[in-house]
Amino acid sequence: GAMSPSPLRVSHFYEWAQVSDTLLDCVLAEFAAHGARALSTPPGWSARILGDPAFAGLLRRKLADHGLVMADAHAPWGAAWDLDIEDAARRPAMIAGHRLCLSMLADFGVETYTIHVGSGPNYTNGGVHTEAMQICALRTLEALLPEAEARGIVIAVENIVEPSTTPAVVASLVSSFDSPWIGCCLDLGHAHVMDADAPRAIEELQPCIRERAWNHNVVLTPFTETVRLLAPWVVTCHIHDNDATGDEHRLPGDGRVDWPRYLALLATCRRLKSMQNEWHPLGYGYPIRRACHCFDQLSADLEAARRSVSTV
Repeated sequence: GAMSPSPLRVSHFYEWAQVSDTLLDCVLAEFAAHGARALSTPPGWSARILGDPAFAGLLRRKLADHGLVMADAHAPWGAAWDLDIEDAARRPAMIAGHRLCLSMLADFGVETYTIHVGSGPNYTNGGVHTEAMQICALRTLEALLPEAEARGIVIAVENIVEPSTTPAVVASLVSSFDSPWIGCCLDLGHAHVMDADAPRAIEELQPCIRERAWNHNVVLTPFTETVRLLAPWVVTCHIHDNDATGDEHRLPGDGRVDWPRYLALLATCRRLKSMQNEWHPLGYGYPIRRACHCFDQLSADLEAARRSVSTV
């Protein structure tokens, strides 16, 4: 039979922007005490590491003190950072910033760098992913690929909920490269909001998505199709739950995601190396202990699904 896939890493996000440096030890200790081994760098930490070498040094020491690693990272994002930025004056600085970020994060042992195509223009241009945006995104990836390869970090393009961040757009971008260093981050929570088979009507989608991002012309993608499009490139995934009307970032089990079905499909992504807990504890008052236990169970379920795939 086929070899069993190697075990998946579980990486946890946290609301680090709300944690003062003096409290870092306490929160890191809490993760370690409940069996966490890896963390994900949120965009705010990536941006801070970029401009604050003293903080980068402090963070490296503290992680080591608690036996934690930072294995997955989220790039800074928004109007100054997205792949599809058309502003010619900003583009060189954006590309240089991501390159520097990749080199700084490599010192932490980061293996995946999740990045956004960019959806800002969708909210003002009538909900269209233009050819010009697509070309800009491709050129940015071309410019970043040598740095990713040199640093041993996979750039993982993420599906979100707007016209320029659909699974089809992500697939068209990453499939242009034949490189192990360009892949994608399958965001299950985002895929669920846009899942044609999710238990809600299109009219129930939050107005910011339905009216503003899509200008009332929403295109939903069944999760089976999302996985079919992205599976060859999925190296990491963001896991969180919602009621399929908006991007809530709850812990798995607190929304309407059909986890057995989603995990069975996720298990077919052969290059998957890590699952990232992209929860928003602040909005829901979640304890760290609950997140760690939740992901122990979820990763065990996913491992079981992967074993059954590998024996088929």
